[in-house]
Amino acid sequence: MTEPRNEFDDLMRRALRAEADQVQPSDDGLHEIRERIARESRPTLASRATRRPWLLTAGGAVLGTAAAIGLFTVLVNRPGPDLDASGPESATSSSPSPETRVNPTTPAVTPAPSTGPTVAPPTKSGPQPTAVPKQRVEPIATRAVPVYWLGDTVGVTRAGPRLYRTFVPIKGRPAYEAVVTMTQTQPDDPDYSSPWLGAKPNQVLISDGLTTVDFGTLPEANLDTQGATIALQQLVYTVQGTLQNQDPVRITLNGKLVRTVFGTGDAAQPIRRAPMLEAQALVWINSPLNGAKVASPVKVSGVAAAFEATVSWQVIDLKSRLVARSGFTNSAEGQVHSAYAFTVDLPAGEYELVVYQASGEDGSITNSDTKTISVSP
Repeated sequence: MTEPRNEFDDLMRRALRAEADQVQPSDDGLHEIRERIARESRPTLASRATRRPWLLTAGGAVLGTAAAIGLFTVLVNRPGPDLDASGPESATSSSPSPETRVNPTTPAVTPAPSTGPTVAPPTKSGPQPTAVPKQRVEPIATRAVPVYWLGDTVGVTRAGPRLYRTFVPIKGRPAYEAVVTMTQTQPDDPDYSSPWLGAKPNQVLISDGLTTVDFGTLPEANLDTQGATIALQQLVYTVQGTLQNQDPVRITLNGKLVRTVFGTGDAAQPIRRAPMLEAQALVWINSPLNGAKVASPVKVSGVAAAFEATVSWQVIDLKSRLVARSGFTNSAEGQVHSAYAFTVDLPAGEYELVVYQASGEDGSITNSDTKTISVSP
């Protein structure tokens, strides 16, 4: 059999070396090489008749070397028995995880083919990346935050207590300060209340998709199921409104999970936000505030979920107890919570402002909110 020429051997080695330098470890490296070998090794009838024996020998050398390269590719990319697939990333990763620091690595060098077993390169040892804390405390800020209170509805709807929103200026950690206000102070409007009075919050912790309110003391009030349910929503709406998210709220007592609050309120699982139409009052006044001193004309604004977007109002003279002014306006949209606004001219005096929905049956007041105001001369 004729031996291949040395010049051909040199060309073959150069070609193999160039091919090996382009090898990038990947999960399907061996599969691709096998496919390529299969395609290139299918001779035609003419080539079978004319191919020389020494070419068959050289071709066998190519196949053996390429197979060795493919085996090395798989071994480099496959995690060893002590390396979890989700562990520190290798140089083949397309991008590092945002919570993981990845040290620069040098490109893998493909060794020359050998007859011995191929060994995967050793994994670098050293300190593991520090995990990002799962929970964080909110930053300090100075701003107004929403705080929700309970108020009884009136009229034929008999919806029971509903949530009414106020805004409170705070300086500190907004959600925590909002919960402190809800649990430690009386609302400015005597029509509102909070069954959370007496509770003492420790902190509010934020994590992805969950907010935890940890208490040092829980409220002592016992409520029926309806009252406890809306009281839990008071906490949820206050925290979510301050953080501007809708993440469920988990309640803990000194770091331990709580199963019930108010005797009947289920807190075993994180509490999700109830739909607005089921939890919030259907009419409330944002401005003027209760007890405010204002000038005429008085500007009134608020939110209502009114049938056909019709919002009624009246102003009662507190001295004579007579209706001084009355009328109606429209909210931005009917049957959903949306904004309304109107102005009313009033002489100097003390008044009760009432904004309400009128009953479709007899025009009586339902779902109202009231504010006491003083109009200056």
